[in-house]
Amino acid sequence: MLTLGALVTVAGLIAAFIVGPGNRVGLGSTELTTETAAMGTPTSALNLVGPTLYLTATADEGDVFVGVGHEMDVDAYLAGFAHDRVVADGGLPLEPIIGDADFPWQPALEPVDGPAEPPSATPDSRDWWVTSASGAGEQTVSVELGDVPLRAVVMRPDGTAPVAVAVEFELEIDNLFSTALLAAGAGLGLILLGVFTMRPRRARRAHASGRARNEAVHL
Repeated sequence: MLTLGALVTVAGLIAAFIVGPGNRVGLGSTELTTETAAMGTPTSALNLVGPTLYLTATADEGDVFVGVGHEMDVDAYLAGFAHDRVVADGGLPLEPIIGDADFPWQPALEPVDGPAEPPSATPDSRDWWVTSASGAGEQTVSVELGDVPLRAVVMRPDGTAPVAVAVEFELEIDNLFSTALLAAGAGLGLILLGVFTMRPRRARRAHASGRARNEAVHL
């Protein structure tokens, strides 16, 4: 029981330290560069119900656009020009961002064929984005993940190539920090219970040992 309590306590404290009061857990950050006009995630990358996703993109130079939209709208928009699809390292599907892959997430880019010309419409001109941000420096969007199939896109606001950005994914899960603290508290409870359980046993053993010594002396 002591060992179990110690493990639960340590795990809870580590989780609380990583998550913090903001209930966010980082899924990894990396620098991506494409010679095309845009890079986009497949729908499977955002296939999770409940948490809020935070996507941050920071351009090496100039402005950057980051947006999340319905799968059908994003598919139709990206079909108009060549772009890159973000995949896990080695060309695997992107489910590992919030699925079964090892962390930290190591992405790669996979080319998607299309016209070499830049997009006929800039991303800022589209009104179907669920959420978007555009400008210089760090740009962050957040979206609550649910049953609606979504895709994320990172590109320049004017639709030109190339695109070089640092990308970071985070998930916010309600009550994750407090749950971690509760787990740590439960672990401490197991430790205390184990200590109090062992004390009577030790007392009985000591008493039995004392009786045995006394009997041996009388003999």
